[in-house]
Amino acid sequence: MVIKKTTKAYFAGFFDGDGSVTICKREGRKTNHSATHYMLVQITNGVKEPLDLVSKIFGGSYHPVKTSTGRAWKWALTGEKARIFLEDMYPYLIVRKSAVKLALEFQKTCVRKKFPIRVATPKWLIKKRDAYKERLILLNKAKYSN
Repeated sequence: MVIKKTTKAYFAGFFDGDGSVTICKREGRKTNHSATHYMLVQITNGVKEPLDLVSKIFGGSYHPVKTSTGRAWKWALTGEKARIFLEDMYPYLIVRKSAVKLALEFQKTCVRKKFPIRVATPKWLIKKRDAYKERLILLNKAKYSN
């Protein structure tokens, strides 16, 4: 599907104002499983229609949430679809451009090869991904705490 530049610019502005990008870590549940990192893109808004549209175009899902101002909707996207969304938004971003750049660098470390069995993530790679996670936390804190 070809997405118009105006549509990308619209959603970039929407994401700049009401979105977030984070790096999450899920610890291995069994002793032979290592930690799993993933990128999470979210947009929260009081109006459902834009989230319905972004979901139809880019995938992901949305659901109602309670906020301090009442009811809102939260859309979420992870993995490869999140990467595609952020790459499409990147040229039009202002506020979250540096956070998205860092998240896209992180995502390059998550490209998986197809293995017949699950292979544990090397410790050096877990540390590298942890460092990306911490850098993004600090960047978001410094940028959006005003």
